[in-house]
Amino acid sequence: MSRSALTASFKEAIGSERCRIVFDLLIASLNSTYRAGYRTEHPKSLDEWLNLFRAAEYDLPFTDPLLKCLGLVRTGAELSLGLEIIAKMNATLRSLLLGAFAYQLDVPAKEMDRFLADENELAFVAACLIDKDVPKDPCPEWLDKSLINKILFEHWHNIGAPFLHHTYGLSYRNTAEDPFYDTIRTLLHECLYERIHGDPNKASAWFNEVHFPDDFISTFSWISDKKVDLADIPRTSIAIILDRFVIELRRLVTEIPASFVDSSDQLKTFQLHEWKYLNALAHLHYLSVHFSEENQKILKRICFELKLYYYGGYSAVLTATRYTEILLLVCLPIAEDDFPTDYDDEALKTLLKILSDTLLVSYFHVSERQEDLWNPQVEIGPTYSNFTRARIHKIIDKLNPDLLNQRYASISDCRKQVCVLALPSSMRTTQNET
Repeated sequence: MSRSALTASFKEAIGSERCRIVFDLLIASLNSTYRAGYRTEHPKSLDEWLNLFRAAEYDLPFTDPLLKCLGLVRTGAELSLGLEIIAKMNATLRSLLLGAFAYQLDVPAKEMDRFLADENELAFVAACLIDKDVPKDPCPEWLDKSLINKILFEHWHNIGAPFLHHTYGLSYRNTAEDPFYDTIRTLLHECLYERIHGDPNKASAWFNEVHFPDDFISTFSWISDKKVDLADIPRTSIAIILDRFVIELRRLVTEIPASFVDSSDQLKTFQLHEWKYLNALAHLHYLSVHFSEENQKILKRICFELKLYYYGGYSAVLTATRYTEILLLVCLPIAEDDFPTDYDDEALKTLLKILSDTLLVSYFHVSERQEDLWNPQVEIGPTYSNFTRARIHKIIDKLNPDLLNQRYASISDCRKQVCVLALPSSMRTTQNET
């Protein structure tokens, strides 16, 4: 007798009700003993669930007691699981079924509403959506705007922010082009658009939890992908975004001493070659004309604090350089187009003046020490360490002469006064073209 026939005979002999009892007892035993000791049993965030799913993919067994248990309560070959089954399993068992064996949730919408009252279960469901292995399957009936709103805004740090990162941010997971992922992006767009164009108090409550740079990258990537016109965003929401950017810079600067302990890159400048990161800074540049006087005062204090790090050791100078480059990229036109020459850009000019009065002299001195900047003969290609520096000088070199002499005069004048060597990309570009 084959195994499947033996299983069917056993189930028929004891009946469906007793099969369920045996299944519950076996799952309770597996919850406490199965692969104990090397798995996180209580994931609380979306990313922790995704890590469990990914770990399960690497130890896929040829046979598994968990699958034998499922045979007691399931029939057919469909890879779907009901809520009455999944709710009884711990994180290890769930991650194996959904990460290694590619099972999918099959839950009625009304039951899902009750299931999602728990934050940990909401993180689990969000991870199932992000990690879906069969995207061509029809979207589940419980995937709607109310669920995306709950995922995004009720538990932002543990669920909403990583969900947005994996959908629009710097994540390998959002490279798929498929109707299922398009549905998620569309629902996200509707929720975010309503939030940023709706009640200012709700918009403020959400954006006051946003962190730089990851959340800014994801948000502005959404704006670009869905072609949201910045001119249509309410001025109150723009003020909220800029206020938060300044607050985040202030927070990060106060945490610089702690970052020296583990040599962490708070600004994640190693990702500045990514288009999405540059896109976020480009959007901040376009919004920079709306910086309030209060924000300008705070930024000035931040710049004076950063200036002190230029007088420290290697790590301190490197950190100050990274912050200066981020601020320069916010103030300079990363994209080919810029504001019209007659645009009201007094706020931006003020920011440029703050930078030139505080950080730029030290920055240009440090930059000039790097041979790849001024020597076209040096045998060095683009690296994480020189990419941003080269881009900044290239932007300055390519600025329209009228803009260079008007809007960006403070940066150009400072560079001319400080640098004593031929600068920089014009030489390299000419030689490479030759």
